[in-house]
This record gives sequence, structure tokens and C-alpha cells, in this order.
Amino acid sequence: MATQSHTQPIFSGRYDHALDNKNRITIPARWRKTEADEFFIMPDQTGTFLMVMPPDEFEQVSIEVSAKQDVPASDKRIFMREFYSNAQHCVADKHGRLLLPEEYCKQVELKGDVVLLGTFRRFEIWNPARRAEAAAKGKATFEKIANEVGL
Repeated sequence: MATQSHTQPIFSGRYDHALDNKNRITIPARWRKTEADEFFIMPDQTGTFLMVMPPDEFEQVSIEVSAKQDVPASDKRIFMREFYSNAQHCVADKHGRLLLPEEYCKQVELKGDVVLLGTFRRFEIWNPARRAEAAAKGKATFEKIANEVGL
């Protein structure tokens, strides 16, 4: 059986880290490809956590929105405007650290300890208390879907 090679890492796992005094976060080594990985960072649509996407995944959002035949062009333009204007391009330093925008840290209440969650093609950065609350709320949904797919 042939194995598929991925050009970008699969982001999985949970990592508890801390922001330094400059709002930098270290990306787990297994999530890095090079010494200068690029990412796009933005708050999720509810302002609860930060979404972090490599360029390929970030571009894929535009492709998927453009392909939606049932969405009016005017709605696509609004979405694209908001999506791209809320994203900040960031490059990891040689130590694998990302500098998180101050305004985003304030918006999603990141200070001190944070949680990094892998979500397949992207990862998320959470305030630990908010993550615990979201996990508790999502437990029943996770269990339902896990049963449906035979896990």
C-alpha cells in the first residue's frame, strides 16, 4: 500500500505553552517545515480564539468561496473583504516563534498560558479557560460524530 506524502504538516495534538513578554509563541517542532514558516493569523468569526493557517490553507479558503455557486457574488465580495482584512501575515523566527498581534491577543484574551490545538490543516491558539469551556460544550457533539463514524 502506497503512503501519501504531505507537503505541509498535519496539525494534531494539544500543546500547553506560554506567551513571552513580546506575545511570541513557540510552534511545536513537529508542526514546522522550515526555519521561517509562514502563517496567516486571524481571530475566528466569534472572536474566541486565533486561527493560524499556512499559506496553502489560507489560499484554499478563497478557492472554496469562489467555487460556491449558491452564494451571490456580492456576498462573496463581503466575505473576502472581511476575511483578508482580518488576517495578519506572520513569519516564524529561527527559533520557531510567531509574534502574535497585540490587538488579537487582547480580543481573544491571550496572556500568559495558552493552548495550541491542531485541527488538521490549521491550528488554533486559545485562552485555557475559554478552551475548557468550549471543550465541555462540544463534548456531546464530538461523542455523537465519533459514534457515527465508528470511533
